[in-house]
Amino acid sequence: MNISYTANENLVTDMSGSDYYTLNGFSSTSSGVAEGQPFAVLRGGVYERDANGKFVLNDLGFPNAAATKEFVGDPNPDWRGGFGTNITFKGITLSAMLETTQGNDVWNGTRGVLNFFGIHSETAIETIASQDLLNAEGSTIPAGTSFRGYEADFGGGPVAVDYGWWTSNGGGFGDVSEIFIEDASWTRLIEVSLTYSLPKNATSKLGIENIQIGVTGRNLALWTNIEGFDPDNNLTGASKGRGLEYFSNPGTKSFITTLRISF
Repeated sequence: MNISYTANENLVTDMSGSDYYTLNGFSSTSSGVAEGQPFAVLRGGVYERDANGKFVLNDLGFPNAAATKEFVGDPNPDWRGGFGTNITFKGITLSAMLETTQGNDVWNGTRGVLNFFGIHSETAIETIASQDLLNAEGSTIPAGTSFRGYEADFGGGPVAVDYGWWTSNGGGFGDVSEIFIEDASWTRLIEVSLTYSLPKNATSKLGIENIQIGVTGRNLALWTNIEGFDPDNNLTGASKGRGLEYFSNPGTKSFITTLRISF
């Protein structure tokens, strides 16, 4: 298959007759290419909506899943930038580097699975039913009864969002993935380094040209609205597929000390 895209707009322009080609991911949510879409666009299940964009509800008051998958997110940032500085004063050098990406999306597959099993913080809520409520399985929770979950209104009146919803189209193993698409913008303090060079008059007496002592910290801070994982990580590593998260290994901090002696 020949795939062409416009680099400056990051849009796929020619798929040689193919509607969609998966680069990586799962049958429910994947990263792929399609004409007129950003490269590595996220595709997954969505809720059915009417012409006004409102949910189409079932008889219990919960949204139906649409029959077809749609494009649900763009893993490519709107812009990316970095900033570095290097300051030296009386033999002491401080250097630092920041990097940021803004406007990129990610599919949070981990959150979907944790919701399904009821072990995400979103599911650990106790609510007193304000009225008789139906859950997604059709069971009634009487008014005044405590249940694990919360009340929500998808457009047809209050319902009980509990295990019945999380184990169907409100969880990670349902037919809908759009609810797990999140803004993955981030800013990171990539590296900070502090070094000290001993004065020449001290090292020359030892027959040494230079002695430098330093300490470096990497991946020291991350600012993002994402919870639970590093949004710069990618499930499929250095592949063409992007924006997929599913129990990815966390980023790590590291600290290095150095001693350089020049003769």
